[in-house]
Amino acid sequence: MDVSRKMEKHRNPSLRILYISQYFPPEVGATQSRAFDMAYYLSERGHKVTVLCEFPNHPSGILPARYRRKFWERRRMRRFRVCRCWVYATPQKTFVTRLLFYLSFMCSSIAAGLFLRDKFDVVYTTSPPLFVGVSGYILSRLKNAKFVFEVRDLWPESAVALGELRNPGFIKRAGKLETFFYRKAEKIVGVTSGILENLMNRGVNPEKLQLIKNGTNIHLFKNRGDHKKDDLNLRGRFVVGYFGIFGLAQGMEQLCELAERMKIYPDVHFLFVGDGPKKQNVLDLKSEKQLTNLTILDEIRRVEIAEYISACDAAL
Repeated sequence: MDVSRKMEKHRNPSLRILYISQYFPPEVGATQSRAFDMAYYLSERGHKVTVLCEFPNHPSGILPARYRRKFWERRRMRRFRVCRCWVYATPQKTFVTRLLFYLSFMCSSIAAGLFLRDKFDVVYTTSPPLFVGVSGYILSRLKNAKFVFEVRDLWPESAVALGELRNPGFIKRAGKLETFFYRKAEKIVGVTSGILENLMNRGVNPEKLQLIKNGTNIHLFKNRGDHKKDDLNLRGRFVVGYFGIFGLAQGMEQLCELAERMKIYPDVHFLFVGDGPKKQNVLDLKSEKQLTNLTILDEIRRVEIAEYISACDAAL
């Protein structure tokens, strides 16, 4: 991702960047990977990057023992610094617990940001969760820094479409908060052209908008995967893989239905890798529908996942 060239016109030789992402490695997922790569690439280009994130717990909702009874922790990771802070985490995923999860990080990240004595030129906030924008905006004002708001998904619009949000009053307030961030941000980064088009249609100033798509390191996948097919006993099979969150938005039930329909093709095998609130549902469907053509694995570390992806002939 050519991040710094996108910012070249508006930066000094070296920027001091506070990058706020609720999710970050060692958590596994697309958001975490993007946040790590952005922080790493910016630091490689000579910028001084500090990442502000939660104690790792997503998607299980369980805090590792080393983070319990702590409020925050600071460590170096590669060329940048990572500040992790407390978050309310629980395996029980309801509207109330999710709201507490988001709001707790909003509050703790603001407090942790105040403990940072550093000066910053840019506060870069990635959303969703939408409430991370509150942290970013407040800290940008307190640190006298530019506020950059990244939109990876349109929220609350996407949550309403999935049926996660139904309360009209909450939807209205969330929409006003979203509009507030668009108005106050110095720049708005979208990860797809569709997101930017949606924002322009809603009257957001096009001069504020910047497209930075998700990317990949193709060298990670070169000449890999053959031995992993042997490890999984899938040699000679056409392997269809899914890697990511087993969540509400991913349509896991439909993927299981697809695997069931494909049972008539014995050479086709499905590989699902990940975790999330729908994981048990998928395991139950595998058993109920006797999906012998489906292998389900727990989430795999970032440094190892390339071998599993490379073992697939197609990815969902």
